[in-house]
This record gives sequence, structure tokens and C-alpha cells, in this order.
Amino acid sequence: MTEGSTAARLPRRAGRISRSIWVTPEAVYGTLLTGVVLALAEENSSDGELLVNVASGSFVLWAAHVFATIVARHGAAHGRQALRAAAAHATHHSAGFLIGPSVSVLALVPGALNIMDDTLSYVLAVVAGLAVLVVLGTAAAIERRVRWYLSILAGLATGAVGLAIIILEAVFH
Repeated sequence: MTEGSTAARLPRRAGRISRSIWVTPEAVYGTLLTGVVLALAEENSSDGELLVNVASGSFVLWAAHVFATIVARHGAAHGRQALRAAAAHATHHSAGFLIGPSVSVLALVPGALNIMDDTLSYVLAVVAGLAVLVVLGTAAAIERRVRWYLSILAGLATGAVGLAIIILEAVFH
């Protein structure tokens, strides 16, 4: 790490904050699932239908993850955590399932409101999801204090792997 690198200028605490809120497996997984839902959408689906499917699917996945985390954290393996503490942990821990897909959901809104062509809005939602994966991969690399150009490459690789996963899921579905 060099003194002028992005990682050198990044405060230590900023990395921990980004990891705990944004760069999580749940954010990556939620973004991937959104991409899969979009890829598997029927050709005649409107953006309004896609918006409802993606938003409700993300919410249900988030709720299931919150529930599962509460059950697991409330048990003896985690020191028999109080229900309120387990719920607070679960809600924070699972936030990525809502945060990751949010950009794609927002990209579908103009199409759903007939402000933008459905096809353009759909394409923006797909590209937005891939962009989120690139940003998450880049942020993870920056947090590891990788040189800026390698961080960007890591982000692009994250987006490429995400695209491959979405394509594979669409092919095998």
C-alpha cells in the first residue's frame, strides 16, 4: 500500500462501516437473485409486474433470513441471546437482501409509471444490478487495502462472475 493510494486515505473505521452495512454476502446474494428474477421474466411482463415481483421477492427473502437468524441467534449456541437482541441483530445482518436489489428496483419505477419505455427501464434495472455487484467487489477490495486499479479489476471480476451466475441460473431454470 502506497501513501497516495485510495486505501491509504481511507479511514480505518470507514472500512468497518462499509463492511457491516453495504459489503455483505446478503447484498451480493440479494442482487444476484434480483438479476435472476429479471432474467427469467416473461417477455410480455410489464415493468410494473417486474417491480412487484422483484420488490416482494426481496422482501420475502429478507423476512425469511431475519426469521432464520432470530431462531439461530436466540438459541443456546449464541449464549441464549434475548429475543429483542436477536431480532435487532437479524434485522441489521439481513439488510443486504433489501439494499442490494434496491437500485434495480428503483430503475424499474420509471417504466412502471410509464415515464420511460419498459424495455429501457428493464435494461437499466439489469445493468444497475451488475453495477451494484461491481461496486460491492470494488469496495471489498478497497477495504482490503488493494491498489486502486486492482480494486477496480476486482469489482469488474465480481460483476462478470455475477453475470455468469445469472446466465447459468437462467439456462438451468
